[in-house]
Order: sequence, then structure tokens, then C-alpha cells
Amino acid sequence: MADRIQATPRNSVLGLFSDIVNLPLQYMSSPERTQQMQGTAQFLYGTGVPQTLERLSYGEPLITGAGGLGGTTRMRPETADALLNVAPFAPAAGRVAGRMIKATEGMPVGMSIKDAGKGIFEDTTKYHQKVPEIKSINVDKLKRMNAGEVADVSDEVAAKMDFSEPIKVSVFADGELRIVDGHHRVAAARKLGIKSLPVELQAINAKGATLNKLAQQATYPQQAALDLAQQRAALPVEQGGLGLPANNTPEMRAQAMNAIDYLHGTDRLDRLLSGKNFDPKKATSGAMPYGTNTPSMASSYAMNKADTSLALTNEGNLADYFQVFPKSMGERGKNPVNVENIWYRLSPEKKAEILDKASRIGYADPQEAMGGFVLHPTSEGMPYSKSHWEYTLNRESGGNPLTALRKTFAESGMLDAYAPSELADIYKLVGFPYEITQTNAPWTSAKGVFTGKAMITNPINTSDTTTLQETVIPFLKEQFKNDRTRVKTGGVDQWDKNTRFTPKQWVNQLEEDLAKGENSFVWTSIPDKVTAQLEKLGFNGILDTGGKMGGEVHQVVIPFKPEQIRSRFAAFDPFRKDVATATAMGVALPDLLAQPVNRYELPQDTTPMYTDPFGNTIGSSIR
Repeated sequence: MADRIQATPRNSVLGLFSDIVNLPLQYMSSPERTQQMQGTAQFLYGTGVPQTLERLSYGEPLITGAGGLGGTTRMRPETADALLNVAPFAPAAGRVAGRMIKATEGMPVGMSIKDAGKGIFEDTTKYHQKVPEIKSINVDKLKRMNAGEVADVSDEVAAKMDFSEPIKVSVFADGELRIVDGHHRVAAARKLGIKSLPVELQAINAKGATLNKLAQQATYPQQAALDLAQQRAALPVEQGGLGLPANNTPEMRAQAMNAIDYLHGTDRLDRLLSGKNFDPKKATSGAMPYGTNTPSMASSYAMNKADTSLALTNEGNLADYFQVFPKSMGERGKNPVNVENIWYRLSPEKKAEILDKASRIGYADPQEAMGGFVLHPTSEGMPYSKSHWEYTLNRESGGNPLTALRKTFAESGMLDAYAPSELADIYKLVGFPYEITQTNAPWTSAKGVFTGKAMITNPINTSDTTTLQETVIPFLKEQFKNDRTRVKTGGVDQWDKNTRFTPKQWVNQLEEDLAKGENSFVWTSIPDKVTAQLEKLGFNGILDTGGKMGGEVHQVVIPFKPEQIRSRFAAFDPFRKDVATATAMGVALPDLLAQPVNRYELPQDTTPMYTDPFGNTIGSSIR
């Protein structure tokens, strides 16, 4: 019988799931759709889930290669991406139950997890207050405070306008919106066709119905960044633009700006993203955290490598691992306060309650010393004598029962010696009134992958031996010929940039390795003095090869400055591609996010796998 060509059978159930996901994405990806919609579609495709569902519906394998003994099998890239994105939903490892961190701005371009604004305010109530719930406003509805304020700006001024700071607007009883501060920005936005701007809104006896309407009409806070980047990228190159079509997308701008894939897996994604930019002080091997272009490698680092930056400040004091953020106490500030120090701020009534209860904590089964810790009716349930407690409290803890609880439970062996996280539960049992965070504790984990781009315009390619031997090494040897730096002792690991090489040793080792024809390991530990001299040569990053000792070969990306890192879903504004350009154009310096966001803290008493401010591994954000 002659062979027949026929359609591959498709599983009806899996096919339905695939169509539910893929058909809307095909519509959203069309060039006719908005930047927000296209960006959302690209994000969702980037997770690998749509492609993986389609393969499963046709029964296709999720790996490639021959397999078998001596064969090679490799997970399909989209499958690896899908696993990387789905993995954070797995329960967090460890003794403490995991839960997700909220990321209120951590969604794809054009998406939001916030309420659309319905019913935030009572319709008939009049409000005279700041309105932080409304973060953006339509510029077409704004009026000048008076006729003498700026109404228009030139094209040149508009093109260079910085929209990163919120304008200030007052809304009155009649619903009128008046600009208090930001007339130039509003005029520039109108000139450029930008529909909305970030706002600090003040209600002046405004009705709740008016505020609800504004909340419903508010566009996404970072749309202005996208629109402005699109406008600027369409300008000719000689005017600072990229010469792209008027309907250019963030992906087109990133490619035109030579952005390099940068994925960084870490055990503490919360610490990595605790500021507007990466903190170079937390980098222990080089100038900045190392990245890779391979999702599986980044995921492996997130799951298996400890956050070495913690060791730089960790003094091993248990008291430093149980803290309270000021906002939990109704105070301002970002620096957490140790639980034990808060004892001195408590009211006499609360102190009396804690003193009483602290002497009644013990095992659920005191006779067998078994079960969880509970609050007993009397001190007879304590796992130690009353005299021992009083001695610890008064002689060793200065009368502070919170300190005494640490000494008697966490430092006595009754709790896990390596992760005594249950001390927070004991503090709660005795009536401690505030939420406790263990963000500084070495046992806390927030595994995740930052998925972004690195703006490295002139990298050293470590495989370019000619440049290294003829330019880099001679220059560095000259700079360090009189250097007297000594290798420090200790170090957070074997790759510590301060304890592995002196600058002179580093250059000599590189020269020796190249002479042997070896791809040197010196790039895994780069002293800061070496980085500074490489910058003098005009380099602003390094591209190395990973997998030198075996395993998957991948590109290692090492930027030199925090402002070189972008979210994968950044606006990629050509005027803000680097500090020099932003300074010349008179706009805000480049940073990780489009606008300031609140500090992302771990939920109290958790060990989470979670989504970050960019939504990495789950959602996304833009800059």
C-alpha cells in the first residue's frame, strides 16, 4: 500500500488547553496591536509554556537527541523555560511554609494585578487628603493652575524631557484637575502624544465618585516610559535615536542597542532586587553579579548556590536574624530593628504580659519533651527549672525576656541548631505585637532567576587572545608593576575576588594560561583594581565562557556597572542607554526600574519561592 501523508493526531483535551493559550497570543502578537499587548504576548511566549502545551497536544517529545548509553539528550529550550517559569510554584524547601510575595508592579507590559479601581472610595463621601491609590493620570484632563503657567514647549525640550518624577495635581469638589507642579512635563507629554503621566494626587473636598472614576481611567504607571522610548527610538541616529520605524517595539529597541541576554540565578532574589539597581557591594567574584545566557544554568545556580553576599555582613549573631521593619510598627524608615531591642519601646502593659508568658513556654508534652512549643497555664510546663529561667533573665539578659528566650531555646539546642526559625513562633506565643522578619537569617531562601539584559557596548571577549596578549596584559602589567596589594585572608568562597589573587598575581596567571593555550579561570575572580584598569582601556564588561570544567557550555556575562542591567521587559529608551548618553541628553540616569518602587521584603516567617518586582520567572515589569 502506498504511503499516505496525514495530519498528526492531536489529543483533544491537551489541544483545547493549547488553543486557549495560543490563539489569543497570536492575536496579541500582531503588529497592529499596541506595545502593551505585543509586550504581554512576547512575555507569555517567553515563558515556554505555550510552545510546550502545543508539543504535548501532538504527543511530541520534550527532549531532543539520540538518548541511550553514550547518546546525548537535551531538554528543548522552550521546555526548560516552561519549567523555569513553573518551578517557583513548587512548595518552598525547608521547615517553614512558603508563600508568594506580592509584586504589585510585577506584571507584563500593559497588565496589572491591582483592582481596576471599582469601589476604592465611598461615592458620596468628600475626601481632603493625598490619594496614593491613583498613581497615573490622563494629561488631557489637566488644567494649568493659572494662566501664567507654561502651556507649550518646543520639540527639542519635549524630546529631552524627563518624566520619571510624578507630577503633582489637585482634584477639587467639582472634579476639576489642576496642575500644582509639572507644567513643563505635561506640555511635553502632550507634544509627544504621551497620554498619561505618573502623579501625586491631592484631593481637595473631592467626591469619592470622582476619585473612583479617575482610578478606573488610570493607565498603567509605566506606559509613559514605553511611549517616550518609542518616540525617541524613531528619531534619526544623529539626534540620539535609533532610526527605527514609528511603531517600533521594546524588542526592536533592545536589539538595536545590542542588549545581551543576562540571567542571574540566586538563592536570595529579594536581596538582589532590594534597590533601584543591583548593589555592586554584594558582588563577591567581580564588579557585578555574573550572568549567563542559559536558563537551565541560571536555574541551577538559583537552586544550588548560596548567596555569598550575606557572608560579607553576617556576624553570626542570632539576635540579628529576628527583626521588625519600621512600617510594621507604624514608623518610617527601611532599616529593620532587632526584636530584642524593641522590648525597650513596649508599653508597661505589654512588657508585663510578655514577662508573664515567657515563663510559661514549653513542649506540648512536658513529660516526654515532645510536640511543638505551647503556652502553658503555669511555669510548671517549662523545659527547665524556674531558677534557671530567672538566672538567665536577670543575670544574663538584663531583664529582657526576649533575649532570655533566645538564650534558653535557640542557643540551648532545643531548636534546630542550623535554622532556629521557630524562635519567631515563640516570640508570638508570649505576645510580641509585631510581624517578625528573618530576611537576614542564613537559612532564609528566596530562590529565583533575574531575567534581563546587559547593556555592554565594548566587552572584553576572553576568547580574543590577540587583544588580551597585545593590549590588555601589557597595559595591566605596567599599571600593577609597583602594586603592593596583599591577598586577604578568609573569603566567602574559593572565588572571592579579595582573597584569591592580588592584581599582579591575576595578570601573571592570565598571561601564563594564555601561553599554554588555556581558557583562563582568572575571570571567575576579578579584583576591583583590575576592573578599574580595564575600564580605563575603554571596556565596560566581559564575555567569558562557562563550563570549562565540564557540563553545559554557556556564555558568562559580567557587566561593570549597575546601570548596565535592565529588566527583560524594559522600555529600552535610547536616551537612557548609559550614563553618558543620559547626561548629554539631560534626562534621568538609567536604572533598573522605570520609577521607584517600594522595597520588596520577604513576608514574615516564610521561606518563599516567589515573583520579584520584575515578575521574573512568573511575571514581568518594564523600565
